[in-house]
Amino acid sequence: LLSLLFEDLFKKFNSEMKKIADQVIPKQRAAQFDVVKHMRQDQITNGMVNAISTGNWSLKRFKMDRQGVTQVLSRLSYISALGMMTRISSQFEKTRKVSGPRSLQPSQWGMLCPSDTPEGEACGLVKNLALMTHITTDMEDGPIVKLASNLGVEDVNLLCGEELSYPNVFLVFLNGNILGVIRDHKKLVNTFRLMRRAGYINEFVSISTNLTDRPYIIVKKQKAAVTNKHMEELAQGYRNFEDFLHESLVEYLDVNEENDCNIALYEHMINKDTTHLEIEPFTLLGVCAGLIPYPHHNQSPRNTYQCAMGKQAMGTIGYNQRNRIDTLMYLLAYPQKPMVKTKTIELIEFEKLPAGQNATVAVMSYSGYDIEDALVLNKASLDRGFGRCLVYKNAKCTLKRYTNQTFDKVMGPMLDAATRKPIWRHEILDADGICSPGEKVENKQVLVNKSMPTVTQIPLEGSNVPQQPQYKDVPITYKGATDSYIEKVMISSNAEDAFLIKMLLRQTRRPEIGDKFSSRHGQK
Repeated sequence: LLSLLFEDLFKKFNSEMKKIADQVIPKQRAAQFDVVKHMRQDQITNGMVNAISTGNWSLKRFKMDRQGVTQVLSRLSYISALGMMTRISSQFEKTRKVSGPRSLQPSQWGMLCPSDTPEGEACGLVKNLALMTHITTDMEDGPIVKLASNLGVEDVNLLCGEELSYPNVFLVFLNGNILGVIRDHKKLVNTFRLMRRAGYINEFVSISTNLTDRPYIIVKKQKAAVTNKHMEELAQGYRNFEDFLHESLVEYLDVNEENDCNIALYEHMINKDTTHLEIEPFTLLGVCAGLIPYPHHNQSPRNTYQCAMGKQAMGTIGYNQRNRIDTLMYLLAYPQKPMVKTKTIELIEFEKLPAGQNATVAVMSYSGYDIEDALVLNKASLDRGFGRCLVYKNAKCTLKRYTNQTFDKVMGPMLDAATRKPIWRHEILDADGICSPGEKVENKQVLVNKSMPTVTQIPLEGSNVPQQPQYKDVPITYKGATDSYIEKVMISSNAEDAFLIKMLLRQTRRPEIGDKFSSRHGQK
């Protein structure tokens, strides 16, 4: 996709250059045509930035018009960011009511999470990776071709049709292309597997290719290759996962290789035909489904609902949340780590960045206001801070420099003539004209007292323009029915040499009627 986008932008850049050259060169002029002056240097950059930031890839040259190719990472919570990084979107049309592509395929076992899929039209088309799935990347096939020929693969170009159809001759494919033929196919496969396990060739080379791989413990003579001694050395830091791969203890398998393997879920299930052992059965689930305690006691759709709602849980979004100036950010005032936790929670360190609180819940009928999915909350606990959250919003202001050498200014607060104190609209401003951190800001109060010149263009010859530039007030004001507090103010500059002032505004909110509460079992 990126190569097509670059080709489209580069050809557009060249055609515009040619058009300018055709217009300029035929004219009778003394000055030589300077190609550098007529280059739009930011055209390709802006085209790429625009495509990546909006996610709309419309290339008329290639008849391509796609939406949502790139998406902005959701920072609603720590789990929503993790869940979005493991998402897989199908290119299938969402509006078509076909059950085939939406249903759970047996080949997705261990690769994709069986629970984590949205409800509605995207059901089954938007999937999530399981916990230990690894996306493989491209690698050179030259060494593989050499190795195959050394192991007795005969080049297909040297053989006739009759020789290819002999019963004891097997075709060898490399990335879908016929590489050659071999008689002793078992030796070829076993040698490749041994070399992969020993680390001589890439651990992601599949003996039948695919995009997603998953690690498994190798089983030899009905015993798992990984022992308690290996696990102790891993815990003490003497070994790492790479050592397990290179010492033929663990190997990556893809979907096609799994078809020819006998994989045991638990160690007591190993028999004489077993070739591999699951590292941990809970890794069949994804990140979001792994947070559910005792998911096997829930009705299946409840796990799916929880995967959707767990991403919306308010809590902490990262260690740098106090330094971020996002458009909108929700933080819980008193997040707690869960009392009942799963192994996945420990693996992704969710307890360090938790979402939600431990509540005491009574399942009973009380007053009739708790019918179906409603609940009655204790007012005393709300007053003490249960469910209290902080909402952060930002306000921006840029100070530009114009072509006629004038620029925007920040003026100090306007003083009242009688009291010599700032007027009400400018009450929260410092002496530099920018709002002060910690101040309470009300509707229509000024955050930055900005002024801009009345004339920003270079004047035409003969026009009357005053020598001193005149300024008009264009203040940045706060608009909101609820009062906010100034959390922090940041001053920096951007690529266009303009000053940038960013303000982070904070509101404290408590639970109200209509807010959604949910347990970790999809019971909203």
